[in-house]
Amino acid sequence: MRRFVPAAALIVALSAGPAAANVACYVDINGGKTITSTRVGDAFSGPVTIAADGLQAGLGGGCDVAVPGILHGMVIGLLGRYDMQDVSTKFDGGSISSEAAWTAAARAGVRVNPGTLIYGLAGMSWTDISYSGATEISPRGYVYGAGLEIDIGVPNLSLYAEYNRTTWGTASNLNVTLRPQSDTVRVGLKLKFGTADLPKVAH
Repeated sequence: MRRFVPAAALIVALSAGPAAANVACYVDINGGKTITSTRVGDAFSGPVTIAADGLQAGLGGGCDVAVPGILHGMVIGLLGRYDMQDVSTKFDGGSISSEAAWTAAARAGVRVNPGTLIYGLAGMSWTDISYSGATEISPRGYVYGAGLEIDIGVPNLSLYAEYNRTTWGTASNLNVTLRPQSDTVRVGLKLKFGTADLPKVAH
């Protein structure tokens, strides 16, 4: 939970700022698929790359600020997520798996029409990886990606689709070194608060 503290503090500060009248916050639920490619090195053999994939489901929240800009306006915001996942594979030497990931990121986007937002995001992620012959390893990494968010015509609800890539830092334990990289595709549903105060700026 302590990994959420910086993101939560930033979200609270954002919503309490002078531009609070243009701020909308949200919670979201999402699901998708994660593919992780891990380069493994140990004291007994040379480096090998192990691929694992699995489904994931996540909960998140964040706040956005609407500002005038190109087309129908811009959105700038902060978000935090927790993903439960079942990413695992077995091989001759054992197995490798990951059951959870945490993310804190900033995002910025452009409304191409009043109900459609295209955005990019960048931030930090943390995860726990279990590998045969080592205790649990907890690398952190940089995440970046892009998404499409669409208002669905129901007040305060929107759907989104998103792609993320996470480049994890090298983590070592008991003579085992891991360098994972993950690709995630997700779709989700957002429930927004304060959207009446978040205008869609006309061109």
